Amino acid sequence: MKDQKLISLDLEGSSYGTAHYGPTLTEVLGHSSPSKNSLRSLECIRLTPTKPHRISSASNRSLLTRSRLTSARSFSTSARSKKSSDCSSHASTLGSKSLQPITSHAVDDQEPRSRHDSVAQCSETSLTSQGTNQSHCSVWSSARSHSTLFSCSSLATSKSSVSLQNLNLTQTGLTVWCLEFHGLVTLDKHDHGFFHQGNCYIILEINVDGVSYLHLWYGSQSDQCERDLARSHLDWIDKSLSGASFLSIECEGFETTTFMAHFSDGIVITEGKSKQLLDVATNYAKRLYHVKGRRFPTATCMEVSAAAATDDNVLILDGYPRIYVYGGKNVDCLTKMKAMDLARKINRQQRNGKAHIIVIDEEELRNKFRHKLDPNIPCDRLSSIKSDQHGSSNGVLHLYKVNGNRPQYDIPIVSTSPLLQKYLSAKDTFLLDVKSTNTVYLWVGRSINTYNLYQALLCGEAFNKYHDNSPATAICRIRSGEEPVSFKKCFQDWKEFYLKDKPFGRCYNAAIMERVLFSRSNHTPVGKFTENASDDDSIFDEAGFTEIWACTEILLKLRVDKNVAFERRNCYLIYCGDIQRGQIGVIFYWLGEKASEETKRYVQNQALNYCNLYGQIHPVIRVLDGKEPSYFLKALGGSITVYDADPEQDITMSNVHMNFEGNKAAMFCVRELTKNGMRISQVTPATSSLNSSATFIIVSCKERFLWFGKSSSAREREHAKTMLIYLYPENPYDYKIIAEGREPPKFWTVIHYDGIYPSGFSKPMLHEGLPKLVWCCSNNEKLLFKDIEDFSAKDLFEEDFYILDAHDRLFLWIGRLVPDDDLQPYILSYIINAYIKHDPARRNDADLQISFVNQAFEPKSFTKYFKQNKIIGSNAMYFGERKKLRQENALIDIDAQLLETSHLKHKKVPYKDLIKGDNLPAYVDRHHREHHLPDEEFTKVMKMPRTEFYQLPQWKQSQILKSARLF
Repeated sequence: MKDQKLISLDLEGSSYGTAHYGPTLTEVLGHSSPSKNSLRSLECIRLTPTKPHRISSASNRSLLTRSRLTSARSFSTSARSKKSSDCSSHASTLGSKSLQPITSHAVDDQEPRSRHDSVAQCSETSLTSQGTNQSHCSVWSSARSHSTLFSCSSLATSKSSVSLQNLNLTQTGLTVWCLEFHGLVTLDKHDHGFFHQGNCYIILEINVDGVSYLHLWYGSQSDQCERDLARSHLDWIDKSLSGASFLSIECEGFETTTFMAHFSDGIVITEGKSKQLLDVATNYAKRLYHVKGRRFPTATCMEVSAAAATDDNVLILDGYPRIYVYGGKNVDCLTKMKAMDLARKINRQQRNGKAHIIVIDEEELRNKFRHKLDPNIPCDRLSSIKSDQHGSSNGVLHLYKVNGNRPQYDIPIVSTSPLLQKYLSAKDTFLLDVKSTNTVYLWVGRSINTYNLYQALLCGEAFNKYHDNSPATAICRIRSGEEPVSFKKCFQDWKEFYLKDKPFGRCYNAAIMERVLFSRSNHTPVGKFTENASDDDSIFDEAGFTEIWACTEILLKLRVDKNVAFERRNCYLIYCGDIQRGQIGVIFYWLGEKASEETKRYVQNQALNYCNLYGQIHPVIRVLDGKEPSYFLKALGGSITVYDADPEQDITMSNVHMNFEGNKAAMFCVRELTKNGMRISQVTPATSSLNSSATFIIVSCKERFLWFGKSSSAREREHAKTMLIYLYPENPYDYKIIAEGREPPKFWTVIHYDGIYPSGFSKPMLHEGLPKLVWCCSNNEKLLFKDIEDFSAKDLFEEDFYILDAHDRLFLWIGRLVPDDDLQPYILSYIINAYIKHDPARRNDADLQISFVNQAFEPKSFTKYFKQNKIIGSNAMYFGERKKLRQENALIDIDAQLLETSHLKHKKVPYKDLIKGDNLPAYVDRHHREHHLPDEEFTKVMKMPRTEFYQLPQWKQSQILKSARLF
């Protein structure tokens, strides 16, 4: 084994030829006892790729078998592409015409790594194997691997090694790298948010809590060779971080909200590469940017075409010394404000704050603006932008379990929507395919091993290829505990198990408070009962007078009794408030469980019409039978009775009228829902209706029983005695108390036995979760819902509808400038029903609380989700921003700042001396070497005079300087 020679293998051939041998281990490593680390650092050399090779000994055959298994798992079997051969020919110009270096691969007891890990390992090898003759190092490889990757790897071993070695991966904040010269170049802060279509970028953000977000962004014009190399760098950085909390691969025009959140003021996409041919780089014209996106805007460069200035578009024209912001008459104020922020960003980071920003939002100004554009240039790029499809309309979610990187066999489906959080196991990896947003999530459990953590992205790529997903589909790997909101909303019952600010979970009395405070095992925060009270009671400070209408064929006003009773076949309209005392009222509409759909629609329309009649100042809240919230019970005096009336019984009174015939019995469940909130509901007189956590009233023509469950409260028992006054007013004090488990035989003759009963009530399916704000917009008469992450009160605009989704409740916020035609009850109902229908979590309508809220009259239960309680109108904000822009323009004298004179104070140096690299005189400013060029040479090298050069944006100046080797 000491003198055994490593052999390069070709696995595609079926016949065996003459064996070819390379240098011995002693010649390569300098000693005859190689370690595993030494073997990992070797680089394979393929000697004759057209001829297969033969193994002459048994030991070599075992290594060959092992190599075949390793190569078959780690490398792709696709054919070489045209770009791959171009990259290979480019690599051959570096002196490797006969020998092609191939990426290193581990030959040890570990599982095989992916093809992307192989490229990253090659970069790591150059950092750890100093002094090793890499041209003679070899390990087993496959002839069926991508030549593109091999060529990129050979180019990366010399340049990218230095770049990767110097990367700062511990700095808190945002770091952006651009792939240049086959290595990573750190961008300055003033370049953050500006991307070239021909480049690849890696973005890393580490917050103060140590949570890391790592992204790879592909430009639409970047070539495959650079993409593969950037992918290998991404793997290397991910391993250096021991696995980022959130890792994604993004494509231009299809960025995820998590990626866009790093650039709160939006991103700007410019044409070309950061470095290209000098003749191409110096060719520049005024740039026009098309702005899209409402929360996180994106400005994409396009032709200066007059066809783009339509009523539905927002454009930015960078015509130094003025930057124009064009807004069509059909564009909302928020999008125009975001375009103004992008124009500020361009002026600040690319024009050094020396340009004026002009807003074009009047018809006369729009016509003048169109004269600045070329009417003969077709609008090709804009049409391609509009043709981008951000996912399909199919809202069905698919959850898969990842057992390997073979989608046909190793990634079986677990479930379709609705999805539950219990499907996610901490020891496994799961794939969530969200077609509606063109996103594939790979959820990695908390107990997953390191190998599967790094293999997750490879499995996602194989899944996309097998299912023919769009090439622009974003692949996101998320770790357990760091899930974004866009992932959580796909699950019907998502709960937060690891909250940083845990709410008070228990209440303790004075007797056990001291023991709990000094307990070593119970770490639950302790609080008073008032601190644990639900915020639902904050919908109004105090309940005013109450009015109730029964909805039959008409609205019939009822006399309000102390004990309010509702019949299940009906729906009711309730108003609670006192306008004379300055208290804004609340409109409730209660839907009976057995009411018809026509009756439910009728009472909802009446509630919304009642709100519109009184100036749209009252919140309208839907209440379902059996799911009454605490603030609804408070409005009714603290209790409600729900009963089943006979068909011929009069239900126009708000109390219960019992009519017993023969041996007919009635049974009522008395249950305390909240503090000072009781619900009495009629149930079937049978044993299956009993519950150990409540008190029951059984009334017949001859007998009255009070059945106390073992877990029933004292308030429930006392309230049951009071309810007999209403249920049996003839003799309310003639009753028998029966404790659970001590029922006499006579008790079972009143109710029939039909099975065992539960010991407690089921918990609600949905709980309050992380809120999200959804913008309701229409596109070609189609209703669309767009999520707004990290929302604030500034995101609410007067002309639009918004849905505040708190997981267990929905608020439809109505702006005060919404047209009256859009306030029809059927339109408001359609918006809510459409949102629930397209909900990716597939929540049930019966599990949700629904409220309709008008601007400037929001209840506290709505404003508690916003940091700023004051909601400003869109018009006031927009015109305020315009006024601020005019004030900023007044401080800029564009005539005085057109001329750049900073180069006059620098000593002039010939161009041939400035490109010598480090061998420069001490007086040369290495950050601005162009200042030292004489005017004649400057015009000759840059293809333009100095005055014209300094009027270009900073990204264009940097592109020209890099092309001229002066950057």
